[in-house]
Amino acid sequence: LIKNGSMTYFCDYVLEGPITGGQAMGLLGLVGGIPTAVGMVIAWPIANKLTKQKSILFGMIISVLGGLLSFIDTTNFYWVCAGIILKGIGSIPAMYVTLALLSDVLDHLEAKNGFRSDGFTMSVYGSIMVGLFGVSMAFINFMLLTSDYDPSVGVGAAVKTSFVIGFLVVELICYAIIAGLMIFLNVEKHLKKDQEKILANQKAEVLASGGEWIDPAERLRLEQEEAEREESEKKEKRNNTKK
Repeated sequence: LIKNGSMTYFCDYVLEGPITGGQAMGLLGLVGGIPTAVGMVIAWPIANKLTKQKSILFGMIISVLGGLLSFIDTTNFYWVCAGIILKGIGSIPAMYVTLALLSDVLDHLEAKNGFRSDGFTMSVYGSIMVGLFGVSMAFINFMLLTSDYDPSVGVGAAVKTSFVIGFLVVELICYAIIAGLMIFLNVEKHLKKDQEKILANQKAEVLASGGEWIDPAERLRLEQEEAEREESEKKEKRNNTKK
């Protein structure tokens, strides 16, 4: 959000010819979006090969390198563009695999604590996303205020630095923090034991309540057969109605 909010200022006042302003914004948005589209095809094969945690970790490292690449010359469109492409490529696993990894975390917590926290987790997630919009706008306004931004009298070095911070530095720091956190997020190695424990707990609860335990695979088969039977009955009824 901070990056997107700073993009206009960065393209207008930091980049120096031949590509600046609205043209630069459009091109940077385009090259940043292409990896996202391609990522739908390659994200899961990479995650299945490396594990979800490692794919996100290595992706964030690539994104950090992309962020650093832009600092070779922050006024040059082509260096900034190359950095954005690398960041887009590196963020592919995080875009498409993170929620699946979150599901593994929730399974691990259920196996460990005996209850799920999906609702609480998504409430916190939603609150953070809503709150970050206001925080991001406040951060951008704070940068403009403290750097004495006034386009009517020209834009000095301090103002340009604040735009570089908003467009490049903040995102780079976030990528580095995520990479650091991913090093310790190793829930996938517990996945098999977690699922076995969750299944055992569910079975114990059903039997304790006097119910009949049906293995999930068998239950799925029965539900599928029931759905097919109902669909067959509906089809037969429609045929009889036509006659």
